[in-house]
Amino acid sequence: MNALRYSFSQIEAFAAIAEFGTVSRAAEKLRKDRTTVRDLIDYLEDALGYSLFEREGRKLC
Repeated sequence: MNALRYSFSQIEAFAAIAEFGTVSRAAEKLRKDRTTVRDLIDYLEDALGYSLFEREGRKLC
């Protein structure tokens, strides 16, 4: 069994998006670029092998 590898930044981005509902608002709260937060979630989803959020336009649920 392969060990999961993810960073604190990825978990922090996931939690912020879950709390604030959008990548833009999460990025603002984390003081990171929106693209950086989006990439962190993309890499985390790739590592896990499934999507963490349902996309509804700009909103993530």
